[in-house]
Amino acid sequence: MKSGSHHSSVARWECVALASIVILSGAVRLAYWHEMRSDPALHAPFVDAEFHNYWARGIATGEWSRPEGFPNPMIPYHPFAKPPGYAYFVALIYMAAGPNFWAAVAVQMAMGLLNVVLTWWIGRWLFGRVAGLIAALIGGYWLFIYFESELVDPTLTITLTLLLALAFKRWLARPAWGAALAAGLILGALALVRSNVLPMAPLMMLGMMLAGWGRIGWKRAAGHAALLAVGTAAAIAPVTIRNNNAGGEFVLIAANGGLNLYIGNNPEANLIVPTVPGLDEMLHRVGWSHFDDLAIVRAVEQKVGRRLGYSGVSRYFTQKAMEFVREHPAQALALTMQRAVRMLGPAEYGNDMLTLDREASPLLGRLPGNFAVVFVLAMAGFAQWFAMRRRRAPNRRMMIGWIVAYLCVLYFTYIICFLEARYRAPMLPLLAMPAAYGVVNWLRLAKQKQVLQVGAWIAACAVLYAALWWPVRDFKPNRAYWHYLRATQYAAVADKERFAAELEKAYRLNPNNALITFKFSRARFYQGRKEESLELLKRALMLKPDLAEGWQDLGSAMCAAGKYAEAQEALTRAVRLNPGDQSSRDALQSAMIRRGLTPDEMQKVWESLQ
Repeated sequence: MKSGSHHSSVARWECVALASIVILSGAVRLAYWHEMRSDPALHAPFVDAEFHNYWARGIATGEWSRPEGFPNPMIPYHPFAKPPGYAYFVALIYMAAGPNFWAAVAVQMAMGLLNVVLTWWIGRWLFGRVAGLIAALIGGYWLFIYFESELVDPTLTITLTLLLALAFKRWLARPAWGAALAAGLILGALALVRSNVLPMAPLMMLGMMLAGWGRIGWKRAAGHAALLAVGTAAAIAPVTIRNNNAGGEFVLIAANGGLNLYIGNNPEANLIVPTVPGLDEMLHRVGWSHFDDLAIVRAVEQKVGRRLGYSGVSRYFTQKAMEFVREHPAQALALTMQRAVRMLGPAEYGNDMLTLDREASPLLGRLPGNFAVVFVLAMAGFAQWFAMRRRRAPNRRMMIGWIVAYLCVLYFTYIICFLEARYRAPMLPLLAMPAAYGVVNWLRLAKQKQVLQVGAWIAACAVLYAALWWPVRDFKPNRAYWHYLRATQYAAVADKERFAAELEKAYRLNPNNALITFKFSRARFYQGRKEESLELLKRALMLKPDLAEGWQDLGSAMCAAGKYAEAQEALTRAVRLNPGDQSSRDALQSAMIRRGLTPDEMQKVWESLQ
């Protein structure tokens, strides 16, 4: 029995090898779990993870108290601004175990081990026993372990992706109504996590028609394809209905498509930080997150002077993106081409500052993993597979077609908007399968003493890797921003000393960043270094004159110093920049009273702010 052949029965040596891989993958996850427990910053959700934690806790408990300093997105009362699937997944965990971060991490790490087994099973069926086991080694990829310990969606996306592949494989092996419906339901559930997978619905329907034409007849094949569409729609429909009921507008899944498109297609777009021209000014602060979804809708509506709703604001940003593409086609094309190449390269881009997180981890820094290596080996594997047509069964050809289609859907829907490692992470298990097949073939050729052929393949891979490495050779992660994010994590666990230390490092690296300077001024204030805090605050306001929070802090500092006229001036600016903030209005009222203004004088101030 050849190790590379396709057999339904699993040999004893395969079981032992797979068990060893799963145990090894579990061991590194337990080691990272221990590492996380030793550093409070590693288990303080922040950025998107913090929003997911808030959202899931609200669903599970009905308690919607938001983190300090964040606006209220009022999720229950408006259409979803981002796909809700992951938040509801975490909410289910919270319902079972309480709002427990560690419970969510444990479930995701268990899913990581499940993904190892699924990768092996599908890879084995497609490429043989040994290739399946080699593909399963992807379970030790550091990036998977990193994301499994965060409240973000890659782990769930990967599991649903592999389950969808398994369902389609099952239908190919034995076309049945139940398998078609199951595939549709899984695809719908996946779309609720990552909406950009929806183009797979018509592609899978077409695949069913082609594969089923000569086996079950075109009528039954068309019926199965239609049932897949029904299953997909059935999974999505409750969210669409809920969105309509909440906002009185049609939002299929989420209303973030337009903003995402504009992030990647605007005059200030870059490959590192999501940038939306004018958004800071509309929100009257530096930086924004999903907590600002409602505030963004209101700000755009105020700017255009009419109600748009979530779907209208999405169309607004889509139109802005299209205007940019029409007016600056060369710049738009250059940005897309850069994302297209760098999406496949060895550097890890994204807000999570993955490169520096990995560098700071004693474990992750020692684990293997390079997207470009997996991609290059996968391209070699695909090339070798397609070159040996005579040995390819129709079902396996169709499954390979499914994998290629899925990879293309993810790739092309992201490069027009984003360049983030977590969005390409679900591609890795699917790429690992042909990559493993290519390695097995090289070993076979080497055993046959086909040294020149192996050398030619390796040389071709080296050239492709160099082509992907060259554009990112000068990539340097933003260390200042990384220290700022670490400070945010320490603030979440009330570790003021580490909070201040990380902010100081961030400020030393980038003293011209208004947000870092402003937060550092607060850190110095908490440490009792008020004069230094005031100087930093003034510098932040020089860098960003429309920073409403900064003027409020300055007004509070002036009040504390007994300089009520200056306090009134600063707080007036804060209220003018952010008229909806009640704390600024209360502080201004207090400053005017302390200054000794009469009721008529105070009334004139308020009238000037109308």
